[in-house]
This record gives sequence, C-alpha cells and structure tokens, in this order.
Amino acid sequence: MNKHLLKNNKRLLALLFALFCGMQMGWAYDFSAVCPTGQTLYYNITDATNNCVGVTYPFSSVSPSWSGYTQPTGEMVIPLTVMNGGVTYSVTSIEYGAFYGCSGLTSVEIPNSVTTIVSYAFYGCSGLTSVEIPNSMIAIGDYAFSDCSGLTSVILNSNAVASGDYAFYTNLTTRFGTQVTSYTFGSSVTSIGNYALYGCSGLTSVEIPNSVTTIGNYAFYGCSGLTSVEIPNSVITIGERAFQGCSGLTSVEIPNSMITIGNYAFYDCSGLTSVILNSNAVASGDYYYYSNLTTRFGTQVTSYTFGSSPTSIGNYALYGCSGLTSVEIPNSVTSIGGYAFYGCSGLTSVEIPNSVTTIGERAFDGCSGLTSVILNSNAIASVNYSSSSNLTTIFGTQVTSYTFGSSPTSIGNYALYCCSGLTSVEIPNSVTTIGNYAFYGCSGLTSVEIPNSMIAIGDYAFSDCSGLTSVIIGNSVTTIGINPFSHCSNLSQIIVDNDNMVYDSRDNCNAIIETLTNTLISGCKTTVIPNSV
Repeated sequence: MNKHLLKNNKRLLALLFALFCGMQMGWAYDFSAVCPTGQTLYYNITDATNNCVGVTYPFSSVSPSWSGYTQPTGEMVIPLTVMNGGVTYSVTSIEYGAFYGCSGLTSVEIPNSVTTIVSYAFYGCSGLTSVEIPNSMIAIGDYAFSDCSGLTSVILNSNAVASGDYAFYTNLTTRFGTQVTSYTFGSSVTSIGNYALYGCSGLTSVEIPNSVTTIGNYAFYGCSGLTSVEIPNSVITIGERAFQGCSGLTSVEIPNSMITIGNYAFYDCSGLTSVILNSNAVASGDYYYYSNLTTRFGTQVTSYTFGSSPTSIGNYALYGCSGLTSVEIPNSVTSIGGYAFYGCSGLTSVEIPNSVTTIGERAFDGCSGLTSVILNSNAIASVNYSSSSNLTTIFGTQVTSYTFGSSPTSIGNYALYCCSGLTSVEIPNSVTTIGNYAFYGCSGLTSVEIPNSMIAIGDYAFSDCSGLTSVIIGNSVTTIGINPFSHCSNLSQIIVDNDNMVYDSRDNCNAIIETLTNTLISGCKTTVIPNSV
C-alpha cells in the first residue's frame, strides 16, 4: 500500500474515532469557559454572525444532564460576554435545561444581555431562594424555575415578561412555582399581564411600582395567601377577576387614579371586609344591579369608605351588598344614584352630608336593617316630594329615627309621607317651615317638638299620625295649614309655647289654635286652657 495513502487513512481513522468518542461522551456544547465566580459554564453558539451564545448543559442525553460534569454550586454570576478562540461572544440566552437539577446552586446573577430563558432552564434548582430578572428579558419559558422548592422571592424588572398575556396554565406561576411568597415588580414595569400570577397560592406579598398602569384580567386570581396589596396611584385599570379568590385579603384601597375595575375583580375574597374607594370615576360609574361595586368586591364587605374626591355615587353602585354595615359618604359627594344602596340589609344607620343635592329613587330602599338616618343636607330636606317619591321611598318605611342637621331651613312637602316605622324625629332650630303632608301617615310617631324657629306648618302635615299623643309648638308659629293634625286619634294635648295647653278634639276639620297673646293659628278648633286653670 502507498505510504501516503496509508498515512491519510490513519488520519481519517483517527478523525472518525474522535468523532465516535465525542458522540459517546455526549457533548452538548460548542465550548466552555470559567465564569467570574469560578464555575465552569458551557455554551452553544446561537448566532455566529452576531457572535451570540446561550448557556447550555454539558452532557447530551434524552433529557438535560450534568452527568460526568461538575455542577455549579453556591453563588454564580453569568457573564455578560465570554471569549473563545479570540472571539468575544455576547451571552443572550439561557438554553433549555441549562441548569437542570443543579440543586447546590444558591444564587444566580443574570446579566442584562440575556433576553431569553428557555423552558426548564433552572428546573429543580432547589437551593435557589431568590432570583432577579433583568429588564432585558423578553421571554421566559414554561417551568423555567419550576420545582425550585426553596425559591420564595422573585424580583421582576422586565416589562415584557410582566406585561405578557398568559393563560392560566402558562404564566409566571408555572415559570417560578406556586411556592413563591413574594413578587416585586421593578420600576420599568408598566402593566401586569392577564393571568400573570394566576393560582400563586403561596404568594403573601407583592410590590407594585408607580410605573404600572394596568393590572390584567385574572392577574392575581386565586392568590389565597395574599394578605395585603397596595395599588399605586398610577393604576387606571384593574381587569376582570384580577384578584378573585384572594381569600387572605382583608382590606383594599382603590387610588383616585382608577378609571375602570372589571367585573368580579375582587369577588370571592371571603376575608375582604373593608374597601376604601378614592376614585371618583369608579364611585360615580353608572352600573346595573348585576354589574356594580358589589359584583366587583363581593357581598361580604362590611365597610365602604368613599374618599375625599368622589362627587357622586352611581346608580346601583352597591346594589344588594347585604354584608355592608357601615358607609362613610364624604362632603365631596353631591349626588347619590338610584338604587345605589338598594338591598343593603346590614346597614343600620346612614348620614347624608350637606353637600348632597340629589338622591335617586329607592337609593336606600330594601335596607331592612336601616333604622336611623341623619340628614344634614338642606337641599334634600327642603325638596318638595310627591306621595310616591319622597324620603320614605328613598330610605324605606322601617326607619324609626330621622335627625335633621343644623342646616335645613325647611322640611319639604311629602318629605316623610307614610313613614310608618318612624318613632322619633329631631327638627333643628334652623327649620322655619314644615311642608304639606310632610309627616302624613307616620303612625309610629308618638311625640314631636316643633322648635321656636318654626313659622309655618303645612296642610295635613301630621295628619293620620295615629300614634301621636302630644305636640309642642314654639311661640313663633304664625301659620298652620288645613287639618295639620286630623285623624290623630290618640292626640290628647297640644302645648303652645309651654304656656298654653289646648285640648285637641280629635276632629280638627275647622279648628283654630289661639295663644294667650291672641295670635290666631288657623286650622284647628280647640278651647284655650291656660296652665293656670
């Protein structure tokens, strides 16, 4: 055989042997290099034109493996760039299963050059306790940090990753695991995507920066371990069911920046009892009874506090919120919509500020537990109502006590028409006029004191108040309308200015009250009986 041919054949055999051995060894990388913290990492060239590499695992098998190689342990820093054969490469990705099963790894620093972490990259790294994702990151694959049982803290600087729209089965929870207790979103994040942390039952705290404007649909759905959340003033939208099932939440404050809260956003948050609602847009929104604040926060809420900015409380706003026991309405509110608190059976008292000029129909109707109303609003107290639309239809017939604040100057026509539950009423000294039929049919009312400021009592003002037994009238009253006390079957005395006692004949059709000063008050026929008699 030719010596040259034999020599060439030997070289070919050597090359084939080397290739065979390489296949048996199972190399899965192009080159290796020592990283800044001393561990040997393995790289694949992913883009030869632009000199980009990705970190990979060293041993090629059916699944990612470090078999026969020393796994990285302890604290590890992945370099921004790496050199090989005189060429500088940028580290732009962490490849599929790169650190699969590296349980001794306790921390990893990922450089800003990395844009992608592929599925299962850190799967089973049980020694990891926290990880920070740089803002360069575009995509993180499914289960990238899954089965990292020690991982409890994630700092997520990447807007792309935080904002990504996910499905409930492929989201940040599937990437990092349900055991994570704390997520911190960095200052670059502008939105938290749909389903982002869906089902992250281990989550107990979350930090949302002022850069975030949107919290997506189902974003924190089922995060039952979350006990509190601070929503910054930058947020204008919370999506549908965003916090549904967060049973650990006990209170939530909605900032005044908020424009929209999706249906069922805080629904089924069984522990949520207190809502502070600063947003004028949300409080003022006109809702339907099946799509309102109750469907957003749940019927179990016991307290709503409206902040200083809302100017109105919308139609049906808290319709059917049976758990509500207290509500604070600020002085900024000028109108309360129709049916706004309809069916809030847990309410026992309510105070209407003097800023309110309009209350919609049946706003507090169906509030079966409501017995006390403090009415500071002059506009509401003074307005003229009809027999079918008045304070009784607004608050219900079961109210036992009305207190009129210091500002009202009159109590309007039909104001408390047929409020059969009313047993007491406080009329302040500011009131000069009681309108026609104002207390008509208030059969539960047993006594009434008309202050010295009063000038006129309207027609039938207390007619059919069958429970009324005594009336005290101040000395300034100059006019009483037609039959103000007719059919008050139990009325036995009217005291005028505490100096005259006159007997009410119980049939006052053409009656006149005359005081000792000979001031005629038409409409009631009585015999003047001075106290001296």
